[in-house]
Amino acid sequence: MLVATDVCNLSDEKKSILTNKEVLAVHSDPLFIAGERVSKGANGEQVWTRPLSNGDMTALLFNANNQTSLSISVAWTDLGWQTGDMVNVRDMWAQSDLAKTTTGYTAMIAPNDVAMLRLSKA
Repeated sequence: MLVATDVCNLSDEKKSILTNKEVLAVHSDPLFIAGERVSKGANGEQVWTRPLSNGDMTALLFNANNQTSLSISVAWTDLGWQTGDMVNVRDMWAQSDLAKTTTGYTAMIAPNDVAMLRLSKA
């Protein structure tokens, strides 16, 4: 891992980012398939996905807009799953479960921010 900051004087926020076990597990997943952008909107909204070795998926909802919060969605059909599949949605940064849903997930993302989700079929 490449870190572009002084690791001897990390803030608590930076330390929590670099030591997040759920995010590190995705980084070191043995499937080693790179993320792929599955959608890009006109206002800077992007969805990136990556399959994991256990059948789960990671979705990154990215707002590349510098000024405006955006509503960004991932549909299960974007992942090759069926509408109707029950999926657990987990926020990997907060390490908390967000929802169980059968169609997709939508979040409001601040400018230049991301939501990193782990999606598991129930």
